[in-house]
Amino acid sequence: MVVDEHPIPRIEDIFNKMKGAALFCHLDVTDAYTHLPIDEEFRHVLTLNTSTHGLIRPRRAVYGAANIPANWQRRMEAILQDLTNVVSFFR
Repeated sequence: MVVDEHPIPRIEDIFNKMKGAALFCHLDVTDAYTHLPIDEEFRHVLTLNTSTHGLIRPRRAVYGAANIPANWQRRMEAILQDLTNVVSFFR
């Protein structure tokens, strides 16, 4: 698997972009990562072997996978790119 090195914004840069703003809105996507599908050819990498349920091969992103934060950030930036005065970040 190739590591996705898409940059995650630094909090200092986010605060600088928000400087002088008077209106703020916070949107939280519940279980955000579970909205990202995993390509068929990569599902085997995330397969879990459990004693109670056998092999579990996820179809959606799971927390802890190395490339998911960068993938999520890239997708949010693409969705919000045409909006002015909008900053996308996650914590």
